Amino acid sequence: MTFTWLRRREDPEAPEPLYEPLASLLRERAQEPGAWPPRLADAAAFRDVSRHPARIKCALLSWTALRKALS
Repeated sequence: MTFTWLRRREDPEAPEPLYEPLASLLRERAQEPGAWPPRLADAAAFRDVSRHPARIKCALLSWTALRKALS
């Protein structure tokens, strides 16, 4: 999913615009079905991760690695 998103981006060296919204949505407990913005539509598959706090870090692993690689 991260790779697909990067291919569509104009500036692949800027993962920040989606990292923070994704991370905050994963950390929220109560989520409305329409809470996920259209730009994060593919990431909605991770909606249930918020019920398992130990899995949030796993879901964000590729994004964290990308941020570190580009910094």
